Amino acid sequence: MKTINKNQNTILGLWKLFRAIPVLTFSGSLMLINVAFAWKYGTALWYHVLPLVVGGFLINGFLGHSLNDINDWESGTDQVSRGILSGGSKVIKMGLLYKDALNIIAFLSLLAILLIGLYLYLLRGLLVLVALAIGIFTAWAYTCPPFRLVSKVPSAHLKRACKPGETGDKCMPRP
Repeated sequence: MKTINKNQNTILGLWKLFRAIPVLTFSGSLMLINVAFAWKYGTALWYHVLPLVVGGFLINGFLGHSLNDINDWESGTDQVSRGILSGGSKVIKMGLLYKDALNIIAFLSLLAILLIGLYLYLLRGLLVLVALAIGIFTAWAYTCPPFRLVSKVPSAHLKRACKPGETGDKCMPRP
């Protein structure tokens, strides 16, 4: 019975890590728009579209979120944050996945993304590698040192400076 519960926790952990609503909203909508344009001009082929969609969901849903959750755990964000807009999916805090599992998920996602990128490069050319490099860099730089872009954008500063119930000058970014 422990194995069944462990497997259920892993599946639930993967689902929570993926965070379907944000991934479908951001990555899904962008990919849908691009596929619609390609379809309109007669260049949308399933063997181009399917790897693109899978790769996009892997970058945003698993690579980026795994790295984010690892860094949120190591930085202490998960331990102190109660908000839904901070601290990622909190799968480590909830005991659904461990840091080692997130490292494996990030590595396997990266490997799959690179293989998909190679496949699409062979079909579509060099521009695929540029888009791939930007996607991987963004997933990493968003939360990992030395960039940690999440803590450098104005909305992140505002989020840290503003506490529920505070208004006015208390809700301004700190210098």
